[in-house]
Amino acid sequence: MNVKQVAEHIQSYADGGTGFAVQAGGATYRMMGWDAMVQDGGQGSADIVLANLFGTIEGGQLTQLNQGEGVFVVQQQADGARLGVGVVLPD
Repeated sequence: MNVKQVAEHIQSYADGGTGFAVQAGGATYRMMGWDAMVQDGGQGSADIVLANLFGTIEGGQLTQLNQGEGVFVVQQQADGARLGVGVVLPD
């Protein structure tokens, strides 16, 4: 899979019945569960997400990273455990 395919996969789940919303930095991000993304897309999808992070959300705070293509946002706990993943949609 490539970045676009992973983004489309995540977006379809995030917009579906199992998706959820996270607010941070004045924006709302639609997400799917991190574990579900890894189960469906495998470690390759996880690697693509982590190499192309727009940022991380922890405790409602967005930290911009702008790695790679900057397409994905990951919700995580203070201990680094990943909870969700979403796609940053262009305006």
